[in-house]
Amino acid sequence: NTPYIENRQSPIFIEVAVSNKCNVACTTCDSFFSSGWNRYDREMSGHPEFVQRRELVNTSFKVNDEFMDELFETVQNNIECNIELIGGEPMFNKSVLKFLKRFSDSKLKNCLTITTNCTLITDEIINQLKQVNDLIIVCSIDAIGPLYNYIRDYNFDVVENNIKKLLTLDANILVMPVFSLFNVFNIPDLILWHNQLATKMNTKIKLINFVKAPYYASLENIPSFMLEDTIDQLKDIYMLNLNTIHRYELQELIKTLSGYKTFSNMLEHKNSLTTDAYAVWEPKWQAILSEAPWQQWIQDDDFFDCKDQFLERMHSWIIENDLNTINVTSLESFRFNRRDSIIGSTQALDE
Repeated sequence: NTPYIENRQSPIFIEVAVSNKCNVACTTCDSFFSSGWNRYDREMSGHPEFVQRRELVNTSFKVNDEFMDELFETVQNNIECNIELIGGEPMFNKSVLKFLKRFSDSKLKNCLTITTNCTLITDEIINQLKQVNDLIIVCSIDAIGPLYNYIRDYNFDVVENNIKKLLTLDANILVMPVFSLFNVFNIPDLILWHNQLATKMNTKIKLINFVKAPYYASLENIPSFMLEDTIDQLKDIYMLNLNTIHRYELQELIKTLSGYKTFSNMLEHKNSLTTDAYAVWEPKWQAILSEAPWQQWIQDDDFFDCKDQFLERMHSWIIENDLNTINVTSLESFRFNRRDSIIGSTQALDE
């Protein structure tokens, strides 16, 4: 709503990545954005692509008191300038906490947005946030219960309690999940949990973020037939006309999941698999992948350079080995531990 002014000299929006210091290690992150990943990245092994992640352990950046003081003076002198603080985890930075206290005590009219994992929301922080006139809290929550614990490497019960505190504020509270192969089947549960938690009309769940990288966490790794139940559940939720979602976002989410180009879809577009072969491939693709000669392939330094090259190699292997004769094992036999899923689908599927 800021009016257009030609040759404007002062900013109207400043986003600050305050630090890569973070107290959690989300499955789709790394040490460049989260120091919580250091204990995992320093142990990375296998293909050079993964070993290179060890170098990220040395990444460290954060704002200091001087920087945040300058930021405060900027917004204090420009009521139209809005601020967004992202991380790492902003609440994990002492300079940010000092800025927040100064900002709230001064009762500035500027809009303040904070993206947080909601793990460090103390009563003192809540009291400071209550004094902010125009506040948006973006809560990074991808799932609920044990699945949250796995994805975010933290205790969901603590986060849920902190969300309840935030929802008491006179502020806009946005829940912002990132959709990946780790949580796509639990999207309906997350939507309904948030809706049940909302006691005021001050909160929405955003349904717009999809993992693009790391590629192993992308929804492209899930066969389309496996998404059908989730899509049906989302359609049922759409009919509930909930106030805690934007209906057009839910429509787009359903459309996106329905038309997602999965790994097997892309193979189909090669137009070389027979109809019978594809009928076997689609429902059992993960099991078939476990039969592939991964150890031989990953010795090739160029193997991970290009997704298209991977598809060509995989496609040729399927044709050469006659898909219909491959011994298919039960999907029930696949178990992914945290480190396997982080390293990537190639090693995770290798039993």
